[in-house]
Amino acid sequence: MDEQPSIPSLIALADADHDAYGAWLTKDRSPDKLAERRLNQHGARRDVPLLIETPHTLAGGALLASWTRRYRRKHPETLVFMHHVGCTSESRTLDNLLFRLLSAIHDNYGFPEPIPASREARIEVLPNRLARAAALSRVVIAISSLDALQGDEADQGMYWLPKYLPANIRLIVTAAPGMSIPMWRQRDWQNEVAQLSPVAAEEAELELAAAAAVLKLL
Repeated sequence: MDEQPSIPSLIALADADHDAYGAWLTKDRSPDKLAERRLNQHGARRDVPLLIETPHTLAGGALLASWTRRYRRKHPETLVFMHHVGCTSESRTLDNLLFRLLSAIHDNYGFPEPIPASREARIEVLPNRLARAAALSRVVIAISSLDALQGDEADQGMYWLPKYLPANIRLIVTAAPGMSIPMWRQRDWQNEVAQLSPVAAEEAELELAAAAAVLKLL
């Protein structure tokens, strides 16, 4: 009897969605060498998490997609997790972000414990899984467009993160300027503003907005 082709898992399909979205963002776009050099510096040393503010949220996603792809190739021993908030409807929920992150850790290190079903249980086990993963290798967690995450202030404010991240964890997040993340300031984590050029889709939006403004003046 012929073997039936395996059905892709939900996590494999989600990973494919994020990879395809990242490829779309970076298509026909030259890497921002200055910004990527800054990320290389962050990835190379033990450093506190980094929040990058940019008015062009898709450009922030393009930066992280490009950089994580290159970093993964240069550092195959490192677990590199990339989550684009907004690339699918599911990606906007904290449940989905936690499920993908815990699944990446589970699959990369072969941890036997199952992924908890509830959001509260996933938040509860996250510190332990991150600590165990960081004891085995460096872990890079990149999240683009944090401000697009649905939920309450605690979700967007990243209060679901462990209070203390292991030294081997690198966390990089992009968000729109002015997004209030009190937790980020309370923990004295890094916050920088990046001057990134918009991607093609954002350039089209800007052109439409400019045209609309001109029409209003006529």
